[in-house]
Order: sequence, then C-alpha cells, then structure tokens
Amino acid sequence: MRIIGLGYLVIESTEAEQWPGFAREVLGMASSVDDDGTVALRVDERAARIVVVPGERDALQAIGLEVSGVVAWEAAVDELRAAGAAVSTDTAAQARRARVTGLAQVSDPSGNPLEIFHGPLIVTGPVDRPGGPRYKTGELGLGHVVVPAVKLDETFRFYIQTLGFGHRDTIRPMLNYPEPLVLQFLGCNRRHHTVALASQPDPRGMRHFMLEVESIADVGRAYDRCHERGQLMTHLGQHSNDQGLSFYIRCPGGIMLEFGTACIEVDEATWSARELDAAGFWGHQLVSP
Repeated sequence: MRIIGLGYLVIESTEAEQWPGFAREVLGMASSVDDDGTVALRVDERAARIVVVPGERDALQAIGLEVSGVVAWEAAVDELRAAGAAVSTDTAAQARRARVTGLAQVSDPSGNPLEIFHGPLIVTGPVDRPGGPRYKTGELGLGHVVVPAVKLDETFRFYIQTLGFGHRDTIRPMLNYPEPLVLQFLGCNRRHHTVALASQPDPRGMRHFMLEVESIADVGRAYDRCHERGQLMTHLGQHSNDQGLSFYIRCPGGIMLEFGTACIEVDEATWSARELDAAGFWGHQLVSP
C-alpha cells in the first residue's frame, strides 16, 4: 500500500480543557471544542491535525496514516487483512472525531494504535491564528511520531513490508538507559521520517511527536514563549538524522512535543539507510526543574 503521510494524531488527556489555550498562546494554533469536550487543533487548511480527547490518562490514542482516496483505502484494508492483521471498519464515530471521510483501525505488532484514513475535511477559510508560525505540512504530512516497539523486529517489518514505509536510519545504542535503546526511523514521503520505533516501552504510548515550522524565527519565538511559561523540557539542539534544529516542550498532561525547523528531505529512490552513533550533533540538554 502507499501511505502518503501522517495526517493527524489523537491524544487522550486528563487536561483536555487546557489544550485550546496552550495551543493558541504557545503554538499559534486554532482550535474548536465539541460538545463532549473533544478538542480539534488546526495548523493549516485541515479541520483537525491534532485531536485531544478527555480521558483518564495522558497517552497516544491513535496515529492517523493517510492514503490517497477511497479506492486506495479499500485496497489497504484488504492488504492488512491478507497480512493477518485484525482490522475494524466500524468506525463512523472515530471518523467524525478526526474530521475524515472514513478510517480503519488496526494495531501494529507492538500494539500501537493506527487509523488508516482517507478524505480529510478541508476548511476553506483561513486559520485564525494571527502572528502564529507557518507549519510545514502539505505533501510532507503533519510531522513525525516516536512510538514504543517492544517487538522491534516484527514491528519494523510490518511498517516496511505491509504499510510500505522506507527505512531511513538506525541509532543504537542510545542514551544512558539500563538496556540499550534502539531507534528505527521510517519514512513514507520526502520527510526524513514519519514514524520512529523505540525498543523500550513507554507508559504514554509515544515518546514524543514533532511539528516542523518554516523558519528559525518561528522556533525562536516559540522557545521564548515556552521559557517564559516554564514549559521547556530541553534547550535547543540539532539531531544527527534529520538534521533538524529543535527543542522539546512539555504539553498539558506531560505529553512531549518536539518543535523544530530545517529538517532535511530525502529522495526515496536514492536514499540509503544509515546507522548513526549518536542522536544529535549538539544541544538538547534537559532543562532543570
């Protein structure tokens, strides 16, 4: 199948009511709130790029992976079932929540929740966020997400062989954990990686998600806002794989967001997967509490 990008993320939150103000004031996003408290965040013409659902935990609820249309979606569902995956298409409520025409729910071999979807709702009016940053989306999708994969090899092959992702890079071992942390970076378009698999579990179901903006000025202004509000998790730094300049933010409920710019784009036809000896060139030191 052909996944064309990360379309949206669904996050369960114990502090859902704090997300609209945080998104507007810190990230320059527009928001709407449904009657049940579900928050839809906009960064571009799509009605929902991040959906925040009120709940009893702070965790990833779904990764929305986009295909080009209903025919491609039907073929993707058939391919998933042929590969032995348990797929649900009884998902009208989830599609309304995500502002898409249709979706199928499936989990990868490590249990990460995926929604294969088509038909995002487009809002014809401008995004109401004066002075907000310009997010780099379009053909590159929303950004990337890093999820735990305790069945790393099996999960890696599922993304490559069933979902059609390309292998970009590997980092191992990384950081000072009791067990070595292996990261596999996977892409489905020109963005260096859309999904990264981490070999260790995480109670929130994802290590972080990343949003890219157009300019270093947008990054600097967001950094200053987070510094003033005490929401910085790290200082600025530059990763070795996508070479993006970024920092990490503490979102409501403790969800981690990487906010950056200047990530490289790849030619899928000529890219050769690499093994890197470190996650970054410099920076990303933790901010003291």
